[in-house]
Amino acid sequence: MSASHQDLGRAPAALGFGKGSVSTSLQGLAAKGLVTITQTLSGKAAAVDLTAEGRTQVLVVNKAHTSR
Repeated sequence: MSASHQDLGRAPAALGFGKGSVSTSLQGLAAKGLVTITQTLSGKAAAVDLTAEGRTQVLVVNKAHTSR
């Protein structure tokens, strides 16, 4: 599933996250089970994927935003 830059920018705020760093936000999303973070052997993030619950939440956020 792909998301626009605007969708990705809105998602953390819609889920109650502040304007912290992307890494902190992604760790919070992972802790809530909304994304999985694949890391390289050195521990750096290589890929971030939405989980099934994450995809559901993106749809909810988009629906709420477009129905305004």
